Amino acid sequence: MKIFISYCHEDEAIAHLLGYIFRQHKIECFIDRSLKAGTRFDTALQEMIRSSDAVLVLFTEATQSSAWVNQEIGFAMACGKVIWPLVMAENVKLEGMLATFQWYSLFDWTNPERTVKNLISGLKETGRGIQNHESHKKLGFDRVITGKIERTKFIIERFTHLLQKPARRITIYSQAAFSTFAVSDDPMYKEAGQHSDEYINLLLNERKLFHQLVVRPTTTFKMLLWPVRSYEQKYLAIRFKALLAWMNEVKNLSNIDFLCTHYLGPNRYIVLDDFCLEGYKLHHTSGYEMSIVKYQPSKIEEAISDFDAIYQNSRRDGKSKETAIKQVEAMYHNLSQLGGRQQ
Repeated sequence: MKIFISYCHEDEAIAHLLGYIFRQHKIECFIDRSLKAGTRFDTALQEMIRSSDAVLVLFTEATQSSAWVNQEIGFAMACGKVIWPLVMAENVKLEGMLATFQWYSLFDWTNPERTVKNLISGLKETGRGIQNHESHKKLGFDRVITGKIERTKFIIERFTHLLQKPARRITIYSQAAFSTFAVSDDPMYKEAGQHSDEYINLLLNERKLFHQLVVRPTTTFKMLLWPVRSYEQKYLAIRFKALLAWMNEVKNLSNIDFLCTHYLGPNRYIVLDDFCLEGYKLHHTSGYEMSIVKYQPSKIEEAISDFDAIYQNSRRDGKSKETAIKQVEAMYHNLSQLGGRQQ
């Protein structure tokens, strides 16, 4: 059996201790800190998760705010891996997607021998049931999409369908770093992002359809933005420029609202009573490796509830379309001091 241990930096010591214990019981472990010098981190990490039979998440207070651990969980879920949270403290509560998983308590060490025995026994039992495990169906996921091209094709298909019903009143929620509205036909966008012609054409079509959809008076559109990414400066500058142009174009439309605010969790497209698409990516990549589609009404409502909690808190903090534009403008102009390309 092979397992991948997901943990935040603060819990590195316990992760390696558990790795040592597991190996003594003939359980092979993948721990990201064991990567050799010169290894490309993103590629190696993806391969470790894909090669694992199960993913163990060391869950502590620090884990709850770890974007990296959240991305590992999302990628593992999209790959259909068994996920087993190991709760390391009594005051830690599993939330969101992890709340539906069976979890194991690892904070009671009054009898270390019994604790380790139970953990190893549970892992091996999990291993025996892996072949029949369908994690995405168990959690109400109706479809898992691999790769950014297939994801974009799915979005285009859904938006085309919605546009064919002009009288239908729809509500759309979008949660993204830059959103599709940062896509540009500037040749430098393709070059900097190393995108294929096929992908660029799909993205531009997605942007066109999305714009047509949200400007309709029968559409209510809300968007959360947090355009912080470790892309090349020239790529960031083009995305900021395209996004700002769109924001200024639609800022006076009363059916459209957008806020610039930090959020935790995946990229999301949510259409009320239709679907929820969640995208998961690793750092330093320009597309979503895996996406999960949810059609079940309860899952869509849960995603909307998560979105609204962030949206309402941001509103109470005084955020608005106007402040969002100012925030993005400031980020854009700061690039000039770092050598980013502006026009």
